Amino acid sequence: MGDSQTWAAVPGAAQRARSVLAAAWSCAVTAEGGREEFVGAHTVDESGRVHLRPPEDSTLSASVICAPRGELPAVLEFADVAPVPVRRRIRARLWLTGR
Repeated sequence: MGDSQTWAAVPGAAQRARSVLAAAWSCAVTAEGGREEFVGAHTVDESGRVHLRPPEDSTLSASVICAPRGELPAVLEFADVAPVPVRRRIRARLWLTGR
């Protein structure tokens, strides 16, 4: 009975990633066509898959059209930015790679 353990619930990596995705309003995409930043162009479905819908006139859209099978390797960068001006405004960053 003398044992006392304190447990702290710590979110896992997937939960932290979903939190950043939920808070992020913009996304920077780096692909073979260069780097572009988009606002409001991404959504996350129930399974946690990220869907990016860039504007039709973007360089990224043209690169996807020219890519084999329409799959373009890319790095997506998301940032959770504080809603008010503070010293360190970016609270978290998340990089995802995929096609």
